[in-house]
Amino acid sequence: MGRLGYLFLIFCGLFVQGQLQLSPLFSDHMLLQQQSEAAIWGTTEPNATVTITVDWCVKPTTTVADASGSWKTTIKTTQGTFVPHWIRLESGREKLELKDVLIGEVWLSSGQSNMELVMRRVEQAETEIQKANKPFIRLFQVKRGTASEPQFSFPSGSKWAVCTPESVKEFSAMSYYYACKLQEKLQIPVGIINANWGGTGAESWTPATSMNSEPKLASVYDRWKLWETNRTTDSLAYDQLKLSNPKAELPRSLYMLKRLHRRPSVLFNAMIHPIIPYTIKGFIWYQGTSNREWAYEYTDQMKALITGWRQSWANAKLPFYFLQLTAYGYSDSHLANVIRESQVQTLQLPYTALATTLDLGDMGELHPKNKKPFGERLAAIALNETYQQNKDLYCGPLLVKTKFKKGKAILRFKHDEWLQIATDTPKSLYIAGEDQHFYPATAFLKKKLLYVYANEVPHPVAVRYNWNNCPQTYLFNAANLPASPFRTDQWNEVRIPEWAIPVSTTPNQD
Repeated sequence: MGRLGYLFLIFCGLFVQGQLQLSPLFSDHMLLQQQSEAAIWGTTEPNATVTITVDWCVKPTTTVADASGSWKTTIKTTQGTFVPHWIRLESGREKLELKDVLIGEVWLSSGQSNMELVMRRVEQAETEIQKANKPFIRLFQVKRGTASEPQFSFPSGSKWAVCTPESVKEFSAMSYYYACKLQEKLQIPVGIINANWGGTGAESWTPATSMNSEPKLASVYDRWKLWETNRTTDSLAYDQLKLSNPKAELPRSLYMLKRLHRRPSVLFNAMIHPIIPYTIKGFIWYQGTSNREWAYEYTDQMKALITGWRQSWANAKLPFYFLQLTAYGYSDSHLANVIRESQVQTLQLPYTALATTLDLGDMGELHPKNKKPFGERLAAIALNETYQQNKDLYCGPLLVKTKFKKGKAILRFKHDEWLQIATDTPKSLYIAGEDQHFYPATAFLKKKLLYVYANEVPHPVAVRYNWNNCPQTYLFNAANLPASPFRTDQWNEVRIPEWAIPVSTTPNQD
């Protein structure tokens, strides 16, 4: 290559570097949060002025790039309508125009495989997909990616799309149904930014700064250090074992080190951080299966995740709504219920809410295909808590207080309107004394209180409900929503004996 060609390439590189450019979040078909100071950012020539004109406001917005060419500002949005808008940006001689921009409600959805499950895999997929011509729902899919440090650019292919049968096929079904219900009830456009990855723990989605500020989560890093330390020894031992047993189980260290997307913070860095500080209304979340092995730290993990995300957006009041882990035939049902228990404990954080889903699961299928009720239960939380659209129940009964008196346990619940017990299903309700032996219990309701007792336990000290692989709803409320599984004890090593469980369990298929 001659000198002239070399200089031409340098010139082209400089030109691209100084071009007026935007994040993929700002493109045709995007959706901005209504009635907000919506963040917008990009790059241009160093110290250049950027002028932003929108068709819903007479006065343009101007800002000046810093010495590196980066700039960020906000544009004031109106109330959401079904009218498409345009946004024009100018910097020096360069111009950009964004078309078909909607203003409405923007939510970020995230989690693991059940949140990730796409529309082409749902019940009656062909029929549901053909109904998905919904031009006022906008979908932004964050592509998979990992990073050891927070990123400012998205994994390749992340973009906005109008909701059509074609674009929705590979989009999160749960998130789509959530958007449909919001759009129907609020009668304004809805946008979903979707970032999820099956088989991932909450720690992968949590900012490192938030993880490091919680001493109880040091064990997360300790595990990975131990796996790294054991890699060589475990690999040699595994190779030897395979000579006599070709089906030998992969050591935990090798199993996890093959899954680098499960390292702490790597998904937050690559898939969540580039979204910040895009103006959103809140978060929806479904996850928990991959944290069962470390279930006893899950409450602290979720608090670190929620607090970390809110700090990243500089908004301590951003709603965080999530679903409780649904029924499945886990071999470690005790740990699965510790996850569910932890999810209830996460409600100690303000501006959080949960919906129970035990009745929606499938004991033999980790990924049930009936994603519509999951999405709609998430939407019911938002419609009630964020939009005050109705006073409908969105959560099943949650235990709030227990006392023991005259040989009975007396339990009080939240979300207890028209509290009911079903007499035609296995109770999955157990009671124990100081000897920690659980027996099937009898129960009755009186003035919204549940009285629990068993002849075998004259002096009860503990009650457990659905603390096994029992998906049947024995206790529910006026909305026919199931009570959360609960225990009043903290006997982590105590299990309900097999003879006392009224339903068969399915072997773990996770």
